[in-house]
Amino acid sequence: QEESGLDSEFGLKAYNRNNDVLQRCRTVSALLSENGFSALDLFDALVSLRGVVYRTFTPQAADHKLEGEVKDILQHLSYDSLGGQDGRPHLAFLSHHKADAGDAARIFVDTARRLLASQPFLESAGLGPRAEEAVRRVKPQDLVWLDSTNLKELPTLLDVVASSCNHILFLTRAALERPWVLAELVAAHTLGKYVCLVLLEWPGATEERLREFQFPAALERTIHEWAWFLSKEAPARHKRDGEGELRRRVTTAASSWHTSASADSSHHIRRTPSEDARFSRQLPLTAMSLGPAGPRSGKAAKRVPLPSVALQRPESYKASVSSLAEEE
Repeated sequence: QEESGLDSEFGLKAYNRNNDVLQRCRTVSALLSENGFSALDLFDALVSLRGVVYRTFTPQAADHKLEGEVKDILQHLSYDSLGGQDGRPHLAFLSHHKADAGDAARIFVDTARRLLASQPFLESAGLGPRAEEAVRRVKPQDLVWLDSTNLKELPTLLDVVASSCNHILFLTRAALERPWVLAELVAAHTLGKYVCLVLLEWPGATEERLREFQFPAALERTIHEWAWFLSKEAPARHKRDGEGELRRRVTTAASSWHTSASADSSHHIRRTPSEDARFSRQLPLTAMSLGPAGPRSGKAAKRVPLPSVALQRPESYKASVSSLAEEE
């Protein structure tokens, strides 16, 4: 509570904040359930983002810098399943929060479509003959898909996610709180899409910078909120000796990275998956008392032995929790 600047005497602000998080998570969880996913699927997808090296995009940059950033993003996409009789009709699905990133999304898509239709870019990008041919066979307006018609049906958007080779996620301040953005992320992760994180930046513009996503602190906060929600909403049948195994495992997976978030909160850290693995082995092997704001300051963390799942990759973690549910 002290970390979040909350009222330590009465806890009224803390209660209101926790209630807001609970209601938001319940709303998103219900939406996911309607479309065949679960809150645990979302948690798994969010944890997987820790291993993604993000790119940057500056929508107000000069043309040369703008094109360079878009080229960098396009060169890191997968072109293997694009086009052809059995291929995907879209190179990428662009997921974003319209209120904060609508203008940036349009600038990015227009620039990307122009570059992909340019022979000099295709030759210099080193995509290979097959990828170049696949790009030429697809209409430029279909290469990077952007919801420009304000679709009202989420299943339609999820179908487009499924028919895209890559999933580009624009990170802005509230992106990971938006129900549809989270549903699109879960669908992409479940289908094994390559997820490209793009951090939007507005350097020098004080008012615009309020839209920026604070990486990795904001991601860790979101993971902590969903870990808290899953622990709180865990079915009674999972509880053992007053504390559910599901709750313990979710708490462990979230808290094992708290040191990473604290250390990196003032910097934009780019780490590869192998670097993440090395970093995680240096973290203290303790589970910490969690709330929506993360571990509470001013109190000693509850120290319990961690199960081996703490240092496994997200796929193994999900399988472990799924097997627990089957046992019960």
